[in-house]
Amino acid sequence: MEQIRILLVEDNPLDVRLLREALKALNGHQPIVTNVSRLDEALARLRSDPFDIVLLDLSLPDSEGFDTLEQLHAAAPDKPIVVLTGYDDDRFAVRAVQEGAQDYLVKGEMDGGVIMRSVRYAIERARTLTELRQSEERYRLLAENVRDVIWTADTDLNMTFVSPSVYLLQGFTPEEMVGRSVADIISPESLELVKQIYAEEMAARQSDTSDMYRSRTLEIELRHKNGTMLWVEITATLLRDSQGRIIGFTGVSRDISERKRNARIQSVLYQIAEATTASQDLGSLLTTIRRKLGRLIDTTNFYVALYDEEKDQYEFPCFWDQCDMPPESPRQMPNSLTDLVRRIKTPLLMDPEKHRELAESGKVEPYGTSA
Repeated sequence: MEQIRILLVEDNPLDVRLLREALKALNGHQPIVTNVSRLDEALARLRSDPFDIVLLDLSLPDSEGFDTLEQLHAAAPDKPIVVLTGYDDDRFAVRAVQEGAQDYLVKGEMDGGVIMRSVRYAIERARTLTELRQSEERYRLLAENVRDVIWTADTDLNMTFVSPSVYLLQGFTPEEMVGRSVADIISPESLELVKQIYAEEMAARQSDTSDMYRSRTLEIELRHKNGTMLWVEITATLLRDSQGRIIGFTGVSRDISERKRNARIQSVLYQIAEATTASQDLGSLLTTIRRKLGRLIDTTNFYVALYDEEKDQYEFPCFWDQCDMPPESPRQMPNSLTDLVRRIKTPLLMDPEKHRELAESGKVEPYGTSA
């Protein structure tokens, strides 16, 4: 067993001698005690030597009162400190702990056993607190850096914790989310599903054969701060306190909007392929295509252009527009947006700014009513 290294910060030679004699009376391993009489000396020794604990008198030549404890704790926040005092006062003890001490000892009322019990308790408590802080820091870093949202909610479906990544997912800060009802942030259909699953899990917990740590995975629609809806996959399990009582549930939410969109695209493409074989003429086929694509994009203004390479002309077998009549066809359309897309063989996602840039660069000329 390694010897405990004690830094004794005490300027009274009699108190130093009494403490050393009390420790010498102990059987077994003796601690190594290093004595300094000033706060500045203590701070210097803590920077250079690996002490396990500090026994600190608050009345020193260069520092007085709780300011002494505050300075030493600030310089070595992870080092356990036991305060030495000349009187037994509960209020003093409470404040000493509040200021960073692990314990306190009353001078003149302590023998070697009392001192070492306090020392070992302080070292163990400080070690436990350090491990707890490190664990919390690891969890905080995980919660802040993972894109999935980690959350907890109480039994009334109110959010009690949300990780910072919720801002990327929904546009809310964690502070805006805590205390908010689940009903405010999911669609009515998803809320009914959540309530159903929650009721099923609560009922299942009444059975002795139920797995108390099992989780459920479901897809729900969340509401973004800007009012739009997005799909997420949540994996959740009931949350219990130290006595095993159910106090809510905890889970992880993952954005699956892109996955859902890709699934819709595949479904639409399949339906278009089916329509291609079933349609009797081009007009009905294109009408079906427009209707199916309307599930993915706005097809209020929609047309299909067929290009005749030999004549360099376009025909419009279908044309829907809120402002313009179908153009005369066949016709040439040099420098049109339609012609540009054909030539570059790349889809274009247009907005007014992009259209203005293309027009100012001379790549396209306006045809029809400006959007």
